[in-house]
Amino acid sequence: MVFFVCEDCNETLKRLKVAQHLCRCSCSAITCVDCGATFHDDSYLQHATCMSEAERYEGNLYKAPKKKTAQDAWAELVQAACADRRDAPPAAAKLLPRLQGFENIPRNQKKFCNWVKNSLNLRGGDAAAVDALWAYLVARRDAARAEAAPAPVAPVPAPVAAPPAEKKKKKKKRARDDETPEERKARKLRKKAKKAKKKAA
Repeated sequence: MVFFVCEDCNETLKRLKVAQHLCRCSCSAITCVDCGATFHDDSYLQHATCMSEAERYEGNLYKAPKKKTAQDAWAELVQAACADRRDAPPAAAKLLPRLQGFENIPRNQKKFCNWVKNSLNLRGGDAAAVDALWAYLVARRDAARAEAAPAPVAPVPAPVAAPPAEKKKKKKKRARDDETPEERKARKLRKKAKKAKKKAA
């Protein structure tokens, strides 16, 4: 929650009470309590987040939270939509300025619609405007996610397997045609003797 201090009467104000106070007090400027930034007109509406008290007083020792919560991201998206509503449909553009300053905006559609109707004091006839507002914010959220998502990486092609090498067939030694049966028998005996010699060695 961001608080402001009136430069004239030193009253501390919530963001939603600033506009009402400016009409009553007609002060020249207001200052953010946390970061000390001074605003002379309605530019305070864009001041959604600032230096926290811990960050301000701890200095170099301050450790920022590692990850932004989904609710923080949603609140930032809504505040950005309120500040830049050029592409918003007319029904949604009418309601967006009234959402500025709220930080507890629900992310669920049903809860969001109920919350908007109650917080902005809308009647039953504004249901279509609330639905248009929800659709616009969801479209912005999806576009932001699409930009933040890394580009799809093309899959690496699988290596092409080399064809299996053909096994060389052992050629059977054919007996010579001109060999006589006795010579063939002697050659076989020589072979057996060689094998026996190898085994003995």
